[in-house]
Amino acid sequence: RGPMPALRAVRTLLPIADALAAAHGKRIVHRDLKPENIFLAVTEDNRSQPKLVDFGIAKLEREDSQRITQLGATMGSPAYMSPEQARGFDVDARTDVWAFCVVLYETLTGQLPFSGTTYTALVCAILESQPKSIMELGIPEAELWQVIARGLNKDPAWRWQSIRELGATLAH
Repeated sequence: RGPMPALRAVRTLLPIADALAAAHGKRIVHRDLKPENIFLAVTEDNRSQPKLVDFGIAKLEREDSQRITQLGATMGSPAYMSPEQARGFDVDARTDVWAFCVVLYETLTGQLPFSGTTYTALVCAILESQPKSIMELGIPEAELWQVIARGLNKDPAWRWQSIRELGATLAH
């Protein structure tokens, strides 16, 4: 339905961060976070309750280093894939942090941070381009942009290290 005001966008997506934190606590990486996998249910008191669905390509991180999916297998929706996911590398919870920030960016601006007319062009943009800041797109929220930009860092070591840390920062 178009862009959402910043406060409403953050409030709407914080329960999704909580759901991801619960999954990550059980060593489950969703790997396909996108708007189509976020349902807005209506509660009995007529409030909107976001629900995270479709764990169909989720990855269970195992302590014995055994992999559920083969290395080099690209899984997920291209526009929401982290750079490491787009390259077919093994991923961890930080790939969900990336996707969450893509969803938040799109919720705020009405557009994706990375785009391309073909799959290859989209992947190249994810790997090589920097997104426009939300301020450039008319959203005067510099602090919120800093939070999102950190989540969209191409190097997972420089991203938020957990969705819980990201969610706590957004909640303040």
